[in-house]
Amino acid sequence: MKTRLPALLLGILPLAHGAEITIDPAIDSVAMFKNGLTVVRASFEVSKPGDFVWVDPPKAVHGAFFVESGPGMVIRSTQRAMKPAGAPLQTGNLQLDLAGAVVRVSLRNGANQRAEEVKGTVWSAPLPERSSWVTSYATTDGQSYGYRGGSPPSRAGLMVNGKWLILKLGAQRRYLATDRIIKVKVEEEAVDRPKLPQPVLVFSAVQAGQVQLTYLTKGMAWAPDYQIDLLHGDRMRIKQTAVVRNELMNLKKTKLELISGYPNIKFGHVNSLLGGDATLAAFFQQVS
Repeated sequence: MKTRLPALLLGILPLAHGAEITIDPAIDSVAMFKNGLTVVRASFEVSKPGDFVWVDPPKAVHGAFFVESGPGMVIRSTQRAMKPAGAPLQTGNLQLDLAGAVVRVSLRNGANQRAEEVKGTVWSAPLPERSSWVTSYATTDGQSYGYRGGSPPSRAGLMVNGKWLILKLGAQRRYLATDRIIKVKVEEEAVDRPKLPQPVLVFSAVQAGQVQLTYLTKGMAWAPDYQIDLLHGDRMRIKQTAVVRNELMNLKKTKLELISGYPNIKFGHVNSLLGGDATLAAFFQQVS
């Protein structure tokens, strides 16, 4: 027997230890409205009881994420420190982009001349054990409650603000002001790329079977397109096609459904709290 229930945010919890299976649910169908909202139906197979991890899940509309599965399924939304896949994305922040690499840095003095060269390993900022939660919640009455200054900055966040490049020179650590740097030469690439926090959904299943996911999200839309051919006499031919705008995901062997009209969803602009990077402060601000 399958149970259909709206998925609830059960808390930012540490993931259970033990073997886990990374999943990438297959997109079975998408049903597009004309205003950018899309109903996505996806599924994955639970081969055995255990934890199934969906890395970087989509952002669903608040109250519009449903799961059909066997009884006992528990869903957790959290973040996981993981090595980024693919080529590293260059941000322009030397501390982040070159973390773990051996570099040779050319510095200038006050006369804008080269002063010295420094060789060392770029320090990798440690991930905090837990994020600093923002408790300054926007409310509909225009007031806010909680920490007045917002989230207090973390030590690691201060170290990678772009103003300093921190190098490890053996047992020592040296701080180089970025406005004194003329050139940076990478002599050895980082052996292990630093881990970054990634949002994940964890499905804890107690029995095997198929899991069906249905959620409402934003990123696809369609519009009708008509072509009229004037024939001889009083005859004409009308061709109707559809133009689909897809800024949501790659589709392969996916059923497309076109819905005429515009849905009236009161909280269509509010992101679900099931998002791994969702915060209560942002949620309340969107609601209000």
